[in-house]
Amino acid sequence: MSKTHQMSTTSERRRWDEKHSAKEGPGDPTPFLVSSIKHLPPGPPGRCLDLAAGRGGNALFMAAQGYRVDAVDWSLAGLRHAQEEAARRELMVKLVLADLTKFPLPRERYDVVLCFRYLDRNLWGDMVRALKPGGALLLETFTEEHQTRPDFPREFCLAPGELLKAFPQLRVAIYREAPGEGTASLLAFRWPLPGAINQVAPRRARQTIGHQQPHPSLRFEPTPKADRSSGAGGS
Repeated sequence: MSKTHQMSTTSERRRWDEKHSAKEGPGDPTPFLVSSIKHLPPGPPGRCLDLAAGRGGNALFMAAQGYRVDAVDWSLAGLRHAQEEAARRELMVKLVLADLTKFPLPRERYDVVLCFRYLDRNLWGDMVRALKPGGALLLETFTEEHQTRPDFPREFCLAPGELLKAFPQLRVAIYREAPGEGTASLLAFRWPLPGAINQVAPRRARQTIGHQQPHPSLRFEPTPKADRSSGAGGS
């Protein structure tokens, strides 16, 4: 990694620490996650990975449903919010401080993988491989319509319809990309599917393109991995 890139990464991490420090609590879970929880595989909750977990709103929501959650983010300030709220609510969440561009994801460990408001296309294959067979991927992030801020990099925005085509190895159950909202949302499952999923995900995906239809502890993991360009759109 070049010295210039290191300085840029440090500056971006500091920006997120300042952003999270200025807020209180973990925030609410993402509405798309809340509405999709009923479509996840039946049975006892398993393991969940929350990538770019930020202040932990989604991770805490999944822990409250009974999932064993690993929440990864590079902002210490964000994870501290999650830690404090998890302790208050007596929820078990493993918090991991790590840069996702260098953090290797384990294979076939998780029943659910979450990634909200973060875009790194290089990570997509690893996210699929981290799912157990029948596992669910929930992803929501910004589209090019979100580019109302001149300082928001275009490479961190999805092109129209890009997310729908991004995971051909998964079975898409729900896809949503509403005009004017500036986000795209996806729920998809890895093959082979649990039998009940066929009731949730018919042969054709539900597409709404153009329509609205004990206490946790921080764990530091500077695990080395080949450097990739960062796609941090916001954790």
